[in-house]
Amino acid sequence: MIDGIQTVLQDKSILNASLYVGGCCIGQCCYWINRWAQGEEWVLVNLRRTVAAITGNLGIMAGFLSLGGVDGLTIGAALFMGVFQGIAADSILNKGQRKVWSAEEKKDAPK
Repeated sequence: MIDGIQTVLQDKSILNASLYVGGCCIGQCCYWINRWAQGEEWVLVNLRRTVAAITGNLGIMAGFLSLGGVDGLTIGAALFMGVFQGIAADSILNKGQRKVWSAEEKKDAPK
């Protein structure tokens, strides 16, 4: 186990890939927490879109890693790219339902 950890820490491409994948997962979870904190219940309500967002994030990760996109990056850049990819994948592919305002709510809304 310790030999495996030493190998990962010594090989920059494996370390960058691990941080990138971890960042993607963290970014997607942070977006879920953000939406939950805003009072939106959409993760289990829109199960199809949630699965699509997870699948899309995994597909983008696999494509980016197979092209060697993290090999020349610094550790911080790999993590940064991963976090923002996770946020972007979920915000694009997992749209919740918007509240439809009634005519009275529209009239009372601040302008």
